[in-house]
Amino acid sequence: MEAVGHIAGGYQMPLHAQVMNNRKFQFRAYWRQKNYFLSPLALLFVFILNFSCNRKPDGSGNFVFSFKNLDEYPLEMVNVVELVDVVNPIHICFKYEKLIIGESKGDTLIHIYDPNSGKVISKKGINGYGPNEIPSVWNFDRGFSDSTFWAYSLEGKSFYEFHLLNSDPYPINQIKQSEIFFLAMGMTWTMDTTLITFLADGPDKLVEFSSDGEILNKYGLWKNMIPGDFEDFIVADVHQGQIKGVPSKEKYVKISVFRDRIEILDKKTGKITLSDGPYNEIPKFEVISGRPSISSQSYLAFTSFDVSENMITTLFSGEKLEKVDRVREGENIIILYKLSGQPICILKSPFPLINITLDEVGRRIFGLVEAETTKLVELKIPEKVFEMININ
Repeated sequence: MEAVGHIAGGYQMPLHAQVMNNRKFQFRAYWRQKNYFLSPLALLFVFILNFSCNRKPDGSGNFVFSFKNLDEYPLEMVNVVELVDVVNPIHICFKYEKLIIGESKGDTLIHIYDPNSGKVISKKGINGYGPNEIPSVWNFDRGFSDSTFWAYSLEGKSFYEFHLLNSDPYPINQIKQSEIFFLAMGMTWTMDTTLITFLADGPDKLVEFSSDGEILNKYGLWKNMIPGDFEDFIVADVHQGQIKGVPSKEKYVKISVFRDRIEILDKKTGKITLSDGPYNEIPKFEVISGRPSISSQSYLAFTSFDVSENMITTLFSGEKLEKVDRVREGENIIILYKLSGQPICILKSPFPLINITLDEVGRRIFGLVEAETTKLVELKIPEKVFEMININ
């Protein structure tokens, strides 16, 4: 039987799947989906994690905003292309004039597309648990090399590097998670070839690992993130989301799916800046069977995002979870921030989008539209926006 997460008011969702999958919003607490319990050895690692390494201070200088504080600008549609090879899209990533699209099902889970023609260039990521196979795609990371990218599999507990430019479907590198590293739930590279991630359990918001699983630094605490005395993994569950980085700026951004909050880590200083809004609400929940049960009257917050050298774009829902469970076609609202976390404006898409990626140099956003068939849309960002961020 498939494990489910409990939502007060009768709202239920599978625990293992992506935030959006076939119009359903779904939990990402995979380590509980398999009914895993931490072994005594793993508990020892969590204990060590609590008292070792360098803890970085959060700092101050946070942002709070609402819709009324932000001007809205329409995104101009440039192109729409039907993606005949993509059936169950869950991720999209723009890199060096290529679009990397991930699927939740199929013989291959990764498709490389030409963003201008919409033609498939290659297919990668053989679906499976065997050698050189990948059982799922949780998120993409651009990495360092111009010719490769990385895909993280939550089910496979591994980070895979693939060629971007050739037709080889198999990964050329793989980082496997073990011991305390096994608790990591998402990964993004730093300039120091280390990994910033967040854990399934433990007191720290973000943790920096070496590629062989050694803990190097810890940043921020879950404690006091919400009112009440809750265990760390409960607070982490309520703030579950995804993380991406801009290694050249040493900035790492985490979004929350249930709470309209983004967090920006400045690795140089260890400071985490918060940006709350547009509702600035903590999701209502109760603890049932040892994990948080989110109220169906709470809101779905950020469903997708991307980062670049100067900006953050987040796809915002704002719909109540009870409505999202019945029907979900995507979101029209994109909130744009400076990389510091300062909110700048709202961008309105002419289509409901299920996932977005940003091409700052080309001044465009690509989005996936899920209807009878999957469509790729190219949207032009207004020049006024770049003036507001002081980009020539």
